[in-house]
Parts: sequence; C-alpha cells; structure tokens
Amino acid sequence: MMRYFLTGFLICLFGLGSAPVWADAFSDGKRFVQKKQYAKAVEAFKKGAEKGDARSAYALGRMYALGEGVDTNRSESAVWLEQAAQKEHAGAQYLLGAMCFDGVGVSQDDEKALFWMRESADNGFAEAQYALGRMYATGHGVLRDGAESAAWYKKAAENGHVEAQIALGAAYAAGRGVGKNDEESVAWYQKAAAAGDAQGQRYLGAMYAAGRGVEKDFQAAFDWYKKAALQGDAIAQRNLGILYATGRGVDKNFEEAEYWYHKAALQEDARAQYGLGALYARGAGVEKDEARAVSWYRKAARQNLPDAQYALGLMFASGRGVRKNGQQAAYWYEKAAEQGYARAQYNLGLMYDMGQGIEQDAEKASMWLVKAAENKVKEVEPYVAFRYAQGIGMKADDAKAAHWYEKAAERGDVKSQYNIAVMYLWGRGVTRDDEKAAYWYKKAADQGDFRSQHSLGALYEEGRGVQQSYDIAAMWYARAAATENARAQRELYGKERPVPAGDVTEDSEEDGGKKVIEKRVFTPAAPQDSKPAADAAGAVKKTGSKTATSGSKAASSPKKSKPRTTKSAQQKKQARSRSKKR
Repeated sequence: MMRYFLTGFLICLFGLGSAPVWADAFSDGKRFVQKKQYAKAVEAFKKGAEKGDARSAYALGRMYALGEGVDTNRSESAVWLEQAAQKEHAGAQYLLGAMCFDGVGVSQDDEKALFWMRESADNGFAEAQYALGRMYATGHGVLRDGAESAAWYKKAAENGHVEAQIALGAAYAAGRGVGKNDEESVAWYQKAAAAGDAQGQRYLGAMYAAGRGVEKDFQAAFDWYKKAALQGDAIAQRNLGILYATGRGVDKNFEEAEYWYHKAALQEDARAQYGLGALYARGAGVEKDEARAVSWYRKAARQNLPDAQYALGLMFASGRGVRKNGQQAAYWYEKAAEQGYARAQYNLGLMYDMGQGIEQDAEKASMWLVKAAENKVKEVEPYVAFRYAQGIGMKADDAKAAHWYEKAAERGDVKSQYNIAVMYLWGRGVTRDDEKAAYWYKKAADQGDFRSQHSLGALYEEGRGVQQSYDIAAMWYARAAATENARAQRELYGKERPVPAGDVTEDSEEDGGKKVIEKRVFTPAAPQDSKPAADAAGAVKKTGSKTATSGSKAASSPKKSKPRTTKSAQQKKQARSRSKKR
C-alpha cells in the first residue's frame, strides 16, 4: 500500500476538494513550489491550513511527508491530511487511508484505512477506486471479493484510470468477479493502449495473437507489441522477438529476434534469456556459440524457468557448451520436472533407471516415468506399461499396465498392440474379450509383427473373436513365417540389432504341447540431445535392478490356462498344409 501512498502524493498535490477559503495563501504556496522554494511554500500553506483551507492542509501534509521545506515528519503529515480529509478533500482521504493501511505516521488500522479509502472513492477519486479494487482482489485489509473488486475497477476505469482499465480488462479475460467476456476485455485494453500505456498495448497485442475477443491477427499483435517494446516493456520486447523468430505477423528475421530478445534479457526477462540461449545454441541470427547459450540458459534457469532448466540439463548431458556432467544434468532435469515439465520428467526417469549421473533407483525412475506418461510423453507409455506389468519400482498392477499399453496401441505402437491383445485374450487387467484381442492382433499384424500374425492365424483357426476360417488362418500363418524368416536373415547378417528379451508371453497349443511364442522387453534408449525419445529397437546397456532379461519372467505373461480348442487333429493338419503350400 506504500506504493499508493507515495504515488498519490505526486498525483494529488493540488487535487480535488472543497474550494479554498484562503485562495491567496494557497496560490502563494503553489507558486513557491513551482519555483522550488519549499520553505516559503510551507509557510504559505500553513497560513491557509490554519484558517481552514482543505487544499492548503493537504499540500502541507504532503510537504511534511516528503520532507520538502521541512524535516520529514509523517506524524505531522497525518495531522494535516486528516484535517483536509474531514473537509471532504478526496485526495487527502485517499492518502490518509493508505497511511492507515501501512501504519505510516499513524497506528496501523485496517478499519480506519477502509473508511477513508471508501470516503475518497465515494467522492469520485479514481486512485482510491482503483486501490479498493486491488484490496478486494488481493484480500488486503478486507475479505477477498472478486465481484466487489471488479465493481471498483470499473468505477476507476470509467474515470480514465489507465491501470484500472487494464485490471478490468484482465478481470473480463479471466472471468474474475465478472462473466468471462473477451470482447469486453479487448475494449478496456484498447482504452489503456490508446492512452499510450505500454502494458495495455502489450495486453492488446496478446489478445490479437491469441484471437481472443478479436479475429486472430499476428500483424496487429506485432504492431501493438512494438509500440510497447519501444517504451521499454520487457515482455513486449520478448514477444516481439518470438514473432521475428517464428515469422508470425512479420518476415522471419533471426537478427531482429536476437535484438529484441537481448533487450528484454538485459531487463532480466527469463523467457527472453531462454530464447536468446536457443538462438546461440542453433546459430540462428548470431554466430553459433554453445558456451554463450549455456550462459543465457543458466540465467533463465536460476529464475526457475522450467524450459531453461530442461535445456541446461540437455547441455550438461551432452557436453555442449559445457563439460559433460551427469550430476548437473540430473539436477537441472529435476528442477524442471518438479514444475511439471514432461520431457524433463522423462529424461530424469531414464537417468534414475540407468543410474546415469545419479544413483540407480527403480522407484524414482518409475515415479518420474509415470508422471511423464501422464503429461503425454507418448513414447514412454509402453515402458510405463511394462514396469506396471513387471512391478519394477512399483507394485505390479495389470489394470494400469493394460491402460498404458492400450493408450500406446491406439497411437500405433506395434508392440503395445500385441501386448494389449495378449491381455484381452487372457483377461489380464481387463475383462477377457476375444474380439478385442483379435482387433489388436490385426492392428499389429498389419504392421508386420510376426507374433501377432501367428496369433491371429490361431484365432481364425479356432474361431475365437473372429469367424472361423482355415483359409485366413493359413494366410496369417504364412505371413508370420515369411516375416520371421526375413527377420532371422537380417539378424544373421547383422542388419538389425537384436531386441532384448522379456516382454509379454503368449501360450499357444500345438500338437498337445505348450510353446512360448516369444519374449521381448521395451527398453528405451538414453536421453537424446534435443528431443529425447524411447527407442523400442535400441538396447540399453544398463537397466533398472528388476528389468527383465532373456531368461526372466515376461512383462505381461498370462497365467497359464489352456485355451479353448475346437479343431480336430485332422483340421490342424489341413491348416498347416495350406500354410506350407502358400
């Protein structure tokens, strides 16, 4: 509230109030102030104040508060301000209220503060109306009340108070205390922007950029951002840099982007510092300089910007612009991860899983990987499903494993399509459903997964979840054989890296004997330099303490229960014969 107190003195030196009784004394004092003859001004104002002139009393209170012509004396200031306030001087009422809130020159008293602030606001003083709006918005000295806050903002805004116009625009944009209304928000921002207020210009630019309350128009956004940027508004400067870097509303120009980012970065705008670091890392608009990129990333990261913390983690992980340091990479990933930055959660989970830069910890690995999956890092979904299925770093949970396998399957992950098919076939974590099993086997089979092709053949042979057909069964058996033969040849000649074993198993009955089709494990690669991605085909040298190996229990191996069989030995022989002919 001290901000209001000091600002008000500057605004209201000769502000509103009753007509002066001793005009000569007041006029003399005003003239002395203009000449900076403050001691003489004090004498003149004191004469007028002692004879009942409210404006002289107010001016004298100001002189004592600021120490102009007299020693600073806030208590004496409050005495003269109260005299003016009692005579309905709105500026004095406002300032006295501010002093009561802050306990400046008087005892701190919220009740008196609110009384005088309301008196001033009711007398039409815009600064007091705005202050009341702020008080109700923040709960300063009153109970927080969005509707009351908006009502006072509106009174001040209608009186031309620019900050109130911006605050009211923000209230409409967010629906705080008023119905959400982007058109009203734009209207109030326009008033502030037209008055030359940089913040109002920037807010209006943001509405055009987002297409809120107006048709999306990056050219208009650029124009308003530039007006604000030229007034030194750091956020507008940064936003202008973004438009230049992305070519929205203006031709792409990395040199201009660097210019505006740099201006904002020097004002400690964290996002501008991050943007500037990205330009140096890429060599866009500037000579590539990864050390300078690290420097700017670090400045932004220390301001707790998660994007910069993640970027700094990448630089330490890869040794770009700084000596490679796994511990520092993990430190910055964790800073960003704790703020919900999904990619940092993913990379941190991998580091805990592999023990890179930090001590290996399966529980922490699972915790962060699950968070990343919940934050829509799609490539981690199969890995999370596998960990739930195996109970790696967490309690085994087939239902959650099925949930994540199905999500990954829906976006086309072939291994997850196979795994969820197995879970539906055996009722692991889901209600047993042969039709859904067939559906997902078909999805994976169409992508060339030989296990799914073989399993789909078995379903057609038995008529489980599909209409029984030996011809279709034979077709899928033949495809599986061809696919697996080609894969075997590639592996034989070293054209494909083998995938570590240990995934979902499936039992199939053949000639009365049990046969495990295949075991595989989803093993993501280490975090990549720029866009980490789990590599389903890449082996990780070091995995969590409970990660399955070729001889371990599979991720989603179903409980062994003999599947229904409806075919005779002769029918089986016929299906195999058809497959060989194909």
